[in-house]
Amino acid sequence: MSETLRLVQVLVTEDKVRISDHAYEELVIDHLLLDEVLRGVSSGILVEDYPDAFKGPSVLVLQDHSNKPVHVV
Repeated sequence: MSETLRLVQVLVTEDKVRISDHAYEELVIDHLLLDEVLRGVSSGILVEDYPDAFKGPSVLVLQDHSNKPVHVV
């Protein structure tokens, strides 16, 4: 597992994440609930790791919600 994903999982568990307006808009478009996506971080599959991203370390994670794949950054 990447160190970035492990850190993201810890931050989600500790409720120390910020959700952008864009992310909220995408959740509505995709008919997803934020709680579902946050719970899915612990079992998500790492697709790409961006430890040096401009806005800070981030990861692209694949999650399965009701048999529908969801990519979460």
